[in-house]
Amino acid sequence: MAQVILLDATEMEPPEPLVRTLEIIETLEQGDYLRFRNTHEPHLLYDNLHKRHFSYLCCNDSDIFYDVFIWRENDALAYSTIQQLVENKSNSLTLLHSSLDDPDS
Repeated sequence: MAQVILLDATEMEPPEPLVRTLEIIETLEQGDYLRFRNTHEPHLLYDNLHKRHFSYLCCNDSDIFYDVFIWRENDALAYSTIQQLVENKSNSLTLLHSSLDDPDS
C-alpha cells in the first residue's frame, strides 16, 4: 500500500533537513512519496534529487511554508496522487515549480 511520509524540517538546522531527506527517499517504494516541509525553498536539494532519479513538485501554502513532494522518477501512482492533492481547490497549495518543468529531467 502506498505510503506518505511527512518530514517537517521547519525547526531543523542545516544540514539535517538535506541529510534526513536523502535518507528517507531511498526507502520509498512504488506509490510512496515524501512531503518535505520547510520555511524556505530547499534549492540545494533539487540537484541531489535529480542525480538520484527522483522527481519533485514544490508548492507553498502560505508565505511561511514550502512543501516539496518527492517521488521516484517514473512512479505514475505517486505522481497521480500528488497531482490530485495539489490540484484540489480545497487546499491552499500553490504550485511553484517542478522537476517535470526541466527539459533535462
